[in-house]
Amino acid sequence: MKARIYLFLLYFSLSILFAGTSSADVYLKSWQMTTGHGLPNNSVRCLLQDYHGQIWIGTQNGLAGFNGNDVLLFEPDSSSRHAFLSKKIRAVVETPSHRLWVLTGHDQAMCFDLLRRRFIPVDRSGAMYLPANHIHKGADGRIWLWHSRSPKAYCITDTPSADRRLHVSCIPVSSPVSFFHESPSCVWIGSGRHLYRVSSSRCSLVSSDFVWKSAVTHGRRTYLSTVDGRLFMSEPGTALTSLAQLPSSSEVSSLVWWRDRLVVFTSTSTAYALDPSTLHLSLCPELNIPGADIVSTAGGTSWLSNSSGTLYALNDTLSSPLVLPLLDSRQMSAVDQERFCILQDSRGLVWIASYGNGLFLYDPVDSSLKHYTASDRFPLFGSDFLYCVMEDRSGDIWIGQQNAGLTHLFVIRHGAVRRFDTVETGSSARSEVKALCTDTDGRMFIAGRDAVVDVRSVFSGKLLSSMSLPSPAYSLWWDSIGHRLWIGTRKNGLFVDGRPLPLSSDSPLSSAAVFAVRTDSKGRCWAGTFDSGLFVGQFSGGMWRFTNPFGSAKPVRQIRAMDEDSKGNIWAATDRGLLVFSPEGLTDNPSAYMLFNPDNSSLRDYEINALTVDSENRVWIGTVGHGSACCRLNGNKLEIRYFDSSAGLASNEVQAIVEDTDGRIWVATQYGLSCKLPSSDRFMSYFLSPTLQGDMYSANAVSSLSDGRIVFGTCDGLVFISSDGMMVRDRVSRSPQLSELYVNGTPFVVDEDSAGHVLPFSLPHDRNSLLWRFSNLDYSRFRSSLYSCYLEGCDDEWSVPMESGEVLYRNLPPGDYCLKVRSCNSSGIWCSDYASFRFTIRQPFYLTWWAWCIYAVLLAVAVVSAYTITRKILRLKQKVKLEQELSAFKLRFFIQMVNDIRQPLVRLYDSACRLPSGNEQAEAVRSQASQMRSVLSRMLTFNGNASDADITGTVADNMPLENEKADSDSAKSESACVCDEADSGSESAEVVEAGNAPADSVSANESVSEVQMSAGKETSDFVVRLDDIVARNLSRPDFTVDEMAELLGYRRTTCYRKIKDATGMTPNDYLRKVRLKRAAELLLDDRLNVSEVAYRVGFEDLSYFSKCFKAYFGIAPSGFVRRGR
Repeated sequence: MKARIYLFLLYFSLSILFAGTSSADVYLKSWQMTTGHGLPNNSVRCLLQDYHGQIWIGTQNGLAGFNGNDVLLFEPDSSSRHAFLSKKIRAVVETPSHRLWVLTGHDQAMCFDLLRRRFIPVDRSGAMYLPANHIHKGADGRIWLWHSRSPKAYCITDTPSADRRLHVSCIPVSSPVSFFHESPSCVWIGSGRHLYRVSSSRCSLVSSDFVWKSAVTHGRRTYLSTVDGRLFMSEPGTALTSLAQLPSSSEVSSLVWWRDRLVVFTSTSTAYALDPSTLHLSLCPELNIPGADIVSTAGGTSWLSNSSGTLYALNDTLSSPLVLPLLDSRQMSAVDQERFCILQDSRGLVWIASYGNGLFLYDPVDSSLKHYTASDRFPLFGSDFLYCVMEDRSGDIWIGQQNAGLTHLFVIRHGAVRRFDTVETGSSARSEVKALCTDTDGRMFIAGRDAVVDVRSVFSGKLLSSMSLPSPAYSLWWDSIGHRLWIGTRKNGLFVDGRPLPLSSDSPLSSAAVFAVRTDSKGRCWAGTFDSGLFVGQFSGGMWRFTNPFGSAKPVRQIRAMDEDSKGNIWAATDRGLLVFSPEGLTDNPSAYMLFNPDNSSLRDYEINALTVDSENRVWIGTVGHGSACCRLNGNKLEIRYFDSSAGLASNEVQAIVEDTDGRIWVATQYGLSCKLPSSDRFMSYFLSPTLQGDMYSANAVSSLSDGRIVFGTCDGLVFISSDGMMVRDRVSRSPQLSELYVNGTPFVVDEDSAGHVLPFSLPHDRNSLLWRFSNLDYSRFRSSLYSCYLEGCDDEWSVPMESGEVLYRNLPPGDYCLKVRSCNSSGIWCSDYASFRFTIRQPFYLTWWAWCIYAVLLAVAVVSAYTITRKILRLKQKVKLEQELSAFKLRFFIQMVNDIRQPLVRLYDSACRLPSGNEQAEAVRSQASQMRSVLSRMLTFNGNASDADITGTVADNMPLENEKADSDSAKSESACVCDEADSGSESAEVVEAGNAPADSVSANESVSEVQMSAGKETSDFVVRLDDIVARNLSRPDFTVDEMAELLGYRRTTCYRKIKDATGMTPNDYLRKVRLKRAAELLLDDRLNVSEVAYRVGFEDLSYFSKCFKAYFGIAPSGFVRRGR
């Protein structure tokens, strides 16, 4: 969940404290984080900042990480162990190998790997925790775990290693463990009546004679005590040495080294001091703290408590203990246990978080103690029951609370002091500063919204006097020549030293709103009004007379600020641009001025809100919406360079500008203060107020003090700035860190090296949508950080800066990538170097190099196989063609032989027919000749069917018409030869007559003759009848098979079978064949056209006739006619 909060929500949780005016004053801002911001629970028990800078938050409901943008939750996975793992976090420590050891409320110590971002097993068996209720991080980085009621302790040698394995050593000790103490050479463990010394190599039992209580180390010596008051000393390599024995009634509670003496606290109100050099034991009445126990040794100071609500501090610089009564008896009765968490920060301030009475801040410099509670007028936190306090790397303070979440305190101390705010003045109108200036006598004039001008001492802030005005003052000017204060009011013109300026009766300034006023070396007064433009006044005759220096013209109407450069020219910020003129020149010539605006220069806006001239004679202007600009006059041209929020400016709405003694430019805006160093082109921004109004600066309410400080007016008092001190507060912008990475919507854990840098990683081709989340770990919260990304291999340029810290790349193609990310912190400072993350999207397996090798091999095999198969097919086709040619040759040879036999047989048959009847031999000859003739006819019929079905079809499709006609002519000639060679018998006569008969009769007779020759007597009679019926009905289009069967005297199915048996064709095919052959003969007659021929052979549809003709002969009828003729 996003933890970034909008500014207006942020200020609901801000608070303020003001206590005194000394140099040690501390101003605090606070920001609250609760479950509404993503915390798993509002009770925060412990805090830690890891090596990256991320904040880890231990709550009553789990571990959370906060990187400035997001709150990430982490829970241990106990599904594989079937064990309950507690979420109540009590303590968190970090190891050198970037792991967190987490101690929970159910006496479980778990290990969290920061690099892998998950809880890991603590031993080889897969256990997720070790039994412990105490944890200690040694100076050498080792982690010590023990349980008060367990007879063992654990030592984790957690040093960085390549395998990242945990090295856990179990140390057997007796229970219960009474104390644990680390010295430079070893670790001392007191457990009941046993004292153990654990060195780097082994654990040894030192003593089993006494009940051991406490230990303390000073230098190389370790001092130990028993419960009954026996004191011992040990040095490296030596045995225990007895030093002294307390009175028998004394029970030791703790040991402390203080002012070169060993102080022994007892359960009674008596304390003893042992001088190690003389071994003299004496009473120490100044430390009579009964039952004192050490809470912390932060900053070299021993902090002790004794369950009375009072905290004691012992330090070698103190001659007596510092006593801090923090909780009274009523508050102590309301808590179950006295708890203090003590922190000494980098400033030397001591923060004390108490459980029951809020926060205490102790300053050792002036021994001041400040108290903050949840019931303050402007509370810093939501609960007085505080668990922990921590300082981050930026110097900010984090506080964990019970049932109120986490508080982030921003400490504002160095270089900035706030005065006269609402808390001090008691009036919001009085604290809203409209104008201010200082004189040469150390006085400061402050004009508030309540129409009162206060005169205060610059150094002490003491109120010297006040001037009441009829309307609020919006401009103040100290005349160093005349030693008087000029006051411009909102509705009543000008005042001098609190009195109305004597004006002529017709003066235009009597009721004008004067927003800018100044005097020149000639004593003239230049007054800029908000609605009537610029006026110049001169004192004459006891009164001031103001005139329009532009004559009748009014080039501008609103003037907000004026300043004078080193040449004596006056620059004015107006509603129509930047006005510049020489007072002498404008007085003599009303048109002797220059007005720069977007029409004649590179200014971005007409309206200018603030203005100042620096020591290099440059003019710095402030606009409303376009930031600040540096202008330099070059002849009649204005050279301008803008600086806006992209250059680090806190806001683009500039209210005031001033230069300090070191040449730094300070720009006050509607939200925040910015500073530009002379050697830099960027601004550093500061947010110095705990309230929104305190960071809203007033227009042109700024003044430089004689001691080098700068004072700004805000909507909530004054801010005194020490430039050198403010430079300390500059926050360095860190390179962004990778907080989360999602690949195809699922979390992806990256590996890091020992320095915390992300190692290159690789992803498969189908996991190529990556969501990155970054954080620069800037917790300032004053303004959102900005991030810009550039992905090498994908983007052409850096992305537009964005606040989300997220970048998504979808469907990245395979390749090597490097994602570069840079960030800008809330102060407007971009990091000096970008963070880079290298990764690879792997090629799919079918595009890898070895896949291409396989493809090449398969392609070669396919080419060879195709070549081989094609070659075999060609050879097979050649064999088939050869077989076809051979079969055709054999068929032609067979037909030729049949024809050669048929001719003599015809002659023999004719001769036999001439013999007288009754001759048995003649009858036998005729019978045999008839049978043989029938066989030959059937053989010719088979040849015709085969030719029609196979060979003729092929010829019709592929043979030219000339060849077809040649074959036909050859057949006719052959027939003619047969007739000529026949003897002059009846059969020859019939043939000759058939050759001279009309075309229809000839065709029919030829068909009958052929059928008669190829069938028996019965078949011949049937075929003769069939041909006769077909010939008579050849021209009828409506002649059908049913009518044919009826004329033949058969049923349709019987007729179909007999025609199929006799001709080898179906009735329709036979009828179509006869018609087409007859049509071919008729087409050779040039007296008939194609339509007439089609009609004569029974075709009504000419197109159908053409289609059938072409299918049978392989050529269209018209083409057949042309070729035939």
